[in-house]
Amino acid sequence: MVDDDPAILRLLQLWGQSWDLPVECYDSAEAFLAAEAMNRPGCLLLDVNMKGMSGLELQAQLTAWNVVIPIIIITGSPEVPVAVTAMKLQAIDYIQKPIHKEHLRSLIDHALAQDALRRLRRHDRDVVLDRLNRLSARERQVMDLVVQGLANKQVAARLELSEKTVEIHRGRVMQKTEAGSLAELVRMAITAESNEQAHGPLESPAPHSAPRHH
Repeated sequence: MVDDDPAILRLLQLWGQSWDLPVECYDSAEAFLAAEAMNRPGCLLLDVNMKGMSGLELQAQLTAWNVVIPIIIITGSPEVPVAVTAMKLQAIDYIQKPIHKEHLRSLIDHALAQDALRRLRRHDRDVVLDRLNRLSARERQVMDLVVQGLANKQVAARLELSEKTVEIHRGRVMQKTEAGSLAELVRMAITAESNEQAHGPLESPAPHSAPRHH
């Protein structure tokens, strides 16, 4: 929770204890950035109007750094432009003070579930990329043609190899990727293609680390 109102921070800590949820409180956006907590599992409750960097400015900064964390925006006044900006920056929701305990809990549960699912998908993607990175350039060529539906004879003709050589490469592809079936190999190839569109040539992306805030 990032809010410059001590009473709100204390209230949320009490609610967190009653929900058996750990709560970290920061009295400014600058304090939150200094703690480098943005990549931890969880969600972010963010007040809009604060001294120094505003909540929306912090949200925009996290977006610029490609930090993906579910954000719930909290405000003391109903400002439509602020709500629109918050939602464009991919906030989970936008709520007004006074905060209703059960409504906030439902939003937090949704945000935590979303964060857990995102992390699981990222883990699964990284596992796939790690396995595909084990392949040699030739094995990757063979894999790319196999997942297109080409038979070994067709792959051999395309790559000017013997059919026996293709069979060997194909076996190594299945072994190195640990794919249990052609369908699973196709799913891996789709994952790799999606990653290449987002990050460039096949490579397991390094965990994001935001610049230190000074």
